[in-house]
Amino acid sequence: MYTVAKEFKWDAAHRLLGYRGLCRSIHGHQWGATITLSFAHKKSNLDSMNFVKDFTEFKVIKKWIDENWDHTLILNEKDPLLKALEDQELRISTTNGNPTAEVMAYMLYKVADNLFAPDFEIVSVEVKETTTSTAIYYPDEK
Repeated sequence: MYTVAKEFKWDAAHRLLGYRGLCRSIHGHQWGATITLSFAHKKSNLDSMNFVKDFTEFKVIKKWIDENWDHTLILNEKDPLLKALEDQELRISTTNGNPTAEVMAYMLYKVADNLFAPDFEIVSVEVKETTTSTAIYYPDEK
């Protein structure tokens, strides 16, 4: 079976609501993500051009990241800062729960799955919070 992977990068700040460590404060990262996919139908290996998927077709993911996460403040939807910041003309994105790399990997999986299913299976979604800290989401078998 062949797989292809595409890497993405963006800059954003976040904070973890209720966390006792340094990440309770707003802080930024240069985030990274890698989405790996394969044909959903195991009988298929490559298309007529010998691709699993043309890398240029991943631009829809980059567009979503740029519109939703790039240069934003990413907060837990229950964060009390949301109300205080709502009139500040800031780019704010919210997550269901704390915006950890794990939560963001799952969110990006849902985006990719909605864009590429049913023809392609998302093998994994990795989100890097730093160059040394990565969370990987592997979807359950469908």
